[in-house]
Amino acid sequence: MACQGRDSAVRFYAPLTEGKPELEREMPANALNFCAFSLAHLPSGGKEEALMALPNLSDSELIDIYAVPSLDRIGAAVNFVPRAKDGRTGLVMALHIAVLPGEEERIALLAAYEDGRVELWTCSLTALLARPKEWDGRKAADGLWTRVWEGKAHNEAVMAMAVDREFARAFTVSADHRVVRVDLAAALAGGEAIKAYSTQQIGNAALAVSGDGRILAVGGWDGKIRLFSAATLKPLGTLAYHRESVQALAWGSPEPAPQSRGTPTLGDSDSDSEDGGEADAGDPANWLASGAKDRRIALWNIDIAR
Repeated sequence: MACQGRDSAVRFYAPLTEGKPELEREMPANALNFCAFSLAHLPSGGKEEALMALPNLSDSELIDIYAVPSLDRIGAAVNFVPRAKDGRTGLVMALHIAVLPGEEERIALLAAYEDGRVELWTCSLTALLARPKEWDGRKAADGLWTRVWEGKAHNEAVMAMAVDREFARAFTVSADHRVVRVDLAAALAGGEAIKAYSTQQIGNAALAVSGDGRILAVGGWDGKIRLFSAATLKPLGTLAYHRESVQALAWGSPEPAPQSRGTPTLGDSDSDSEDGGEADAGDPANWLASGAKDRRIALWNIDIAR
């Protein structure tokens, strides 16, 4: 388990079996730009290895890549592009790193910025891991990381970004009223890939795509969660519970969770609901968890077919 806070650190914990989680390792992080890390598991023959993308410690416009679990920095300022002073992007606001489906030797990195832009970078995984020392985009003469696409449809800073499991679509929201969809296949080909839709609500702070890629949940500053078709952005409904801005959204996994003998369970005293009611839990893949500034967490069972 990995977590990140505004205390300028990313911490890694051992799997929880009983008692308190055990801290294994930690690393410094840039907390000035409120950008969460992104983690991509590597196809490594059974080994638990991953790549982690984080904003650069000293320049919040740049992105660094770390190997996990060693926490060695293997790429610095990978998105560096020489710019005029009036061409700065502003802070990195959201990141997503992934191994491209069907292309285990290719890494993709999506970055969203304070100026409303989104960029897509790619890199050869073999070339990245074969480097004897870290690659620095500010100094290197070779183009290890390549920017294959960029687009902009927000007038304000990107507040959140979500990508589906198949790396087919990405979505962003901002302080404006728009949800922006990026067709990632078109973006990888360098073509026209971006389209904006109106939510009729100014100010959105959280996004999540369901595991089957069908439903997009958007958390607003007004405390409401709006559901859309991920394919067409057609409105599907609105969830109302939170009293303040929704800050976090997460869907349940369509895959069964691994079970272990030491997995803790909630006792009866831990399952009390504030509203005192119980509902059919349904398929975990339909679960949507939401957290808001009102310090409340809600769990929803979203079954559009029903």
